[in-house]
Amino acid sequence: MSAFRMTLLGALLAPALLLADDKPMQEKAPPSEMSLNPMHGRAAVSGHVRGAVTRVDYGLGEIIVALGGGESIALRGTPAQLADFKRGEVADLSYEKFGDSRWLSQMGQSAISGSFARTTTVTGAVSAVNKADGRVTLNLGTGESATFDAHPDAIKSLVPGQFISLTYDRVAQRNWVKNLSEGELEK
Repeated sequence: MSAFRMTLLGALLAPALLLADDKPMQEKAPPSEMSLNPMHGRAAVSGHVRGAVTRVDYGLGEIIVALGGGESIALRGTPAQLADFKRGEVADLSYEKFGDSRWLSQMGQSAISGSFARTTTVTGAVSAVNKADGRVTLNLGTGESATFDAHPDAIKSLVPGQFISLTYDRVAQRNWVKNLSEGELEK
């Protein structure tokens, strides 16, 4: 067999061999999937899973994917990241771990405002940030505060006392950050 035919045969069979491996993803990522996470100053695990979507909860910002063999994995994501997933479909998902939570990697996002989300803009001083859980709390200046859910990448540079303006979607009784503008520290 010629070298060209061997290369062509290898190229045609490689995807089939990759798809034949239906073992669940290991929790511990190989060294090639380790990267420095500036949020924690330590290595963060990233990974990739493929499986059937069994549940999508826009309010909680969670998707459950069945990996086979009775195992499943829960991944967090913004409603915009979850908008295109349907129960029963097979999904290929990349994720990163922030603290104990696995979050979908930032990717192209659907436009969800209007049909099932009410969009509002607020301005205030950051009073608390929990990057691993994807939460930021703002003091709205009226003696009230409000907590917002966000992808950890969107809030990684926020610090308490910083003045910000953010636009959020109200989805299933939860406030999900759509975009934000960072200001200066409150004096």
